[in-house]
Amino acid sequence: MVENRFKRNFKVRLIETLGNKMLLIITVSQIGSALQEQQQSTGSCDLEITSRMDKSGTITSPNYPNQYPANLRCSYRFRSQNAERVQLVFTDFDLYQPPDHENSLCRGEFDHFSAYVDLDGRMSEVDTFCGVEMPPQLMSSQNLIAAEFVTHQYIVQPKRPYRGFRMIYRFVTDFGIKSGRSDSSHTCSFYYSSAESTNGTFYSPNYPGYYPRKTECHYTFDGAPNQKVRLTFTYFDVEGFGQCDNESQSDFIEFSNYRTMDRKLPRYCGNRKPPEKGVESENDFYHVIFSSNSIFDATGFFGFYQFTSKEGKHPLRRVKSAAWKMHGCWSNAVIVAALCTISCLPLL
Repeated sequence: MVENRFKRNFKVRLIETLGNKMLLIITVSQIGSALQEQQQSTGSCDLEITSRMDKSGTITSPNYPNQYPANLRCSYRFRSQNAERVQLVFTDFDLYQPPDHENSLCRGEFDHFSAYVDLDGRMSEVDTFCGVEMPPQLMSSQNLIAAEFVTHQYIVQPKRPYRGFRMIYRFVTDFGIKSGRSDSSHTCSFYYSSAESTNGTFYSPNYPGYYPRKTECHYTFDGAPNQKVRLTFTYFDVEGFGQCDNESQSDFIEFSNYRTMDRKLPRYCGNRKPPEKGVESENDFYHVIFSSNSIFDATGFFGFYQFTSKEGKHPLRRVKSAAWKMHGCWSNAVIVAALCTISCLPLL
């Protein structure tokens, strides 16, 4: 465990003695970490981090930002608690590439970084990264994500030093989704109300990185009685085939005018993308479900939502704390982009 690898200074202060009892205050200051220890070694560099230790931090390759050693096999394990997911975000990535690297798949002589997720007790590889292209951010499917950093003895001496990698780890409960309001009805559920905002963004978990496998997220849009919901997508990369049905084992996104499944609306995945003009609810309620299986990886979707008036295509704009003096009377006004007429009764 990583806790056993910490170097610490202990300061002990005697407070008082009561007969054969003694009260001590022990102050612990951390002056090093397991990560620093493993970076000083070209041998074992295994590291395990749990969310009990810290909710976020930074991991770097040994000797970063200088040239990392050859013949390394470093393993990293990140373990979360309860409903937390592990998110890994790379901020630097610079690994050695052999001269004939054009057709390689990050194997052989390539130094590489591989990521694995736990799926019901079985570790499954997400992807392997090499070279100098920044990997997408990653997220665990359940409570564990593991990684391996492998380097080789160079046959041809590198023309320049390679820094290795630097990444940020986070233990999150919001799936990396910062829009909407978290809803406790599902593990991954977000609520959007026109009373709070008439337009905004919504996106897949961990966007713009790989969405986690075996995950279902719900997006609920709730408007006023005279409103509809319009959704448009500017990015769509959801793995799947054909009609995106269960038989094809596709990841998918689907829409419903009800809180249950709306059988008359199609699913979208793969080359079957939502229409460019967007999709629109029949009434003031819209429910969106994003579902991923345990097989595929992709970078998900990004879209905009807008609550619109049923009478027109323009969104309502709320004027907070606005009072308009009209013909000798005062009226709190909600201004409609379509220039609705506001009437008020004269004061008695």
